[in-house]
Amino acid sequence: MRPPSQGTQPPPGGQFPPAEDLTDRIFRYGVELVFIVLGGALWLVCSLPIVTLPAATVGLYTVLIAHVADGDRHYVKPFFTGFRASFRSVTVPGLVMVGLVGLTGFNAWYYAASHRAGQLSWVLAGIQAVLCAAIALGVSLYFALAGRWVGHDSARRADRPSFLAGFRLIPRHPWWSLAALAAIIGVPAIFIWLGMWQLMVFMVGVIAYIVTWAVAKACVWRAPRPRGGTPGRVR
Repeated sequence: MRPPSQGTQPPPGGQFPPAEDLTDRIFRYGVELVFIVLGGALWLVCSLPIVTLPAATVGLYTVLIAHVADGDRHYVKPFFTGFRASFRSVTVPGLVMVGLVGLTGFNAWYYAASHRAGQLSWVLAGIQAVLCAAIALGVSLYFALAGRWVGHDSARRADRPSFLAGFRLIPRHPWWSLAALAAIIGVPAIFIWLGMWQLMVFMVGVIAYIVTWAVAKACVWRAPRPRGGTPGRVR
């Protein structure tokens, strides 16, 4: 344990908390890995009907936000709480947005891989890639906000985040949005580059964990107070 510096004042209890040793760090990282693996497995099983994919994604974010922001170590009950609470509201718009991500991603690949790819094809590929990344980022941030709402504010129906709330967060928190976007793009690229096809089922859990971490660091659910003094909300 590292001794405190001479200028450091002890806490009110009179003793400094013990420093985190290697065993504590391994245990803490192991707990985080368990949440990623179990969350990814639950998401995969509940997304198999495809139509349940948006609700399963909200359930995954409900688990991760409760864990990262509040230290909750439950994962099954929060997952299905988020799944049931969001199924009716996010299924149709979520499937539309996921379909747009897949469509723009396919278009970007098609234009870039065209045998007769000229300058125009590369421009179109770049436009489609930017659209794909922007939609994926906005949808991921919305799912995170919906997971936070389910876990904390679901009793207040008026505070439910709108589907455009994730896109509105991008200009408000550009740096944390870039961190989330880096995870959305970089994690699949790393998995594919390393040939970790057998672990691709956990890729969504890794992405969601990093996005949750970025959202928690930005404190996006702490909406600024308007001039009247009443706390605002993220819309």
